[in-house]
Amino acid sequence: MPKHRQQGFTVIELILVFVVLAVVAGLLALAVDVYRVRAQVGHSLAAAQPAREVLERFFLDTGRAPLAEEELTRHGLAMPGVPDYLSALRLEGGRLELVFGNRASARLVGHTLALSPYVSTDGEMIWHCGDAPLPAGLTGLAVPAGPRAPAMVPRQFLPPACRN
Repeated sequence: MPKHRQQGFTVIELILVFVVLAVVAGLLALAVDVYRVRAQVGHSLAAAQPAREVLERFFLDTGRAPLAEEELTRHGLAMPGVPDYLSALRLEGGRLELVFGNRASARLVGHTLALSPYVSTDGEMIWHCGDAPLPAGLTGLAVPAGPRAPAMVPRQFLPPACRN
């Protein structure tokens, strides 16, 4: 009697293939989402450049960081408009705060990324963000920002310049 050979896959094998594909798709979706959120943070940092330039102009004119937007106005300068992904771009104690909202990812909404100004030994203004280590020889320009403790953007979404 001839033996009957099984052709095709068993149900167990098909289920196993679908489970593996689902896990891979889930990991890929998570990686894409993290990349998208990082891109939003990077875009917001780049879009805040005009605000940094206004603050640097104030520093060059006065030798110190402005503590509030009113000082900029009195000096004839103004903060630029709020870029995409941010609900606010504010000046707090000399520090520039990017508050995520608007069209930002739900993983960023309500978080704040603070950019603190420092001056190097040669008089150049350096902006520091996140928990990246500060280079030696910098003098801080920002003052503590009072009772508000901004919710920091989660470290995994910070660009390399803002991480240690």
